Amino acid sequence: MFREGPKEVYDFEKLIEHEGEGIYFHVEPAGKDHVHVLTPDEILDRLHALPDNLLCNLSCVVLPRMTRKRKLFNVYGMQWDKTIYLYPMSTDLRAGDHHVLDDALLKEARQFGATIEQHTNGPVIQWTMETIKAYYLENILIHELGHTFDTKNTSTKDREAYAEWFARKWGRWPKRKPRRSSPKPAGPSA
Repeated sequence: MFREGPKEVYDFEKLIEHEGEGIYFHVEPAGKDHVHVLTPDEILDRLHALPDNLLCNLSCVVLPRMTRKRKLFNVYGMQWDKTIYLYPMSTDLRAGDHHVLDDALLKEARQFGATIEQHTNGPVIQWTMETIKAYYLENILIHELGHTFDTKNTSTKDREAYAEWFARKWGRWPKRKPRRSSPKPAGPSA
């Protein structure tokens, strides 16, 4: 038997205008033990900081509820046509408890300030609300926006490479800390 939970849906209409078109928001409750990382206002503030022409292919942002099926995959966001989906996180802000995490994701998580904990089943990413918000705003949101511009690439590999490039170009990535040079050995004293 399939049982649906309550459907509290909040629609925000035309919160942002660009070239005569609006971007709509559809927000569902995040679900038990989950939280939406961003609010529509935070997303709008970030989108307003981008050039208007980058918003021309975006018509909707969805903050959906977490489902059992979505829990099976380690996905933060997705793009479909002119819609971006930003998925909720568990309230403990951990990723990887039930998923194998690839090296690229671990590297990005470190760049945005998350800590990586080693567990018997592999690494787990521990975010703070501040670090996960930055990651969603500057990487996930912009990456998914990049997919809306990619009309040439057909392979998954090429589409992901384009979206990664787009996120690096238009996202505000944390500055890399300069590598510490090893001290030079002292020369002979005079």
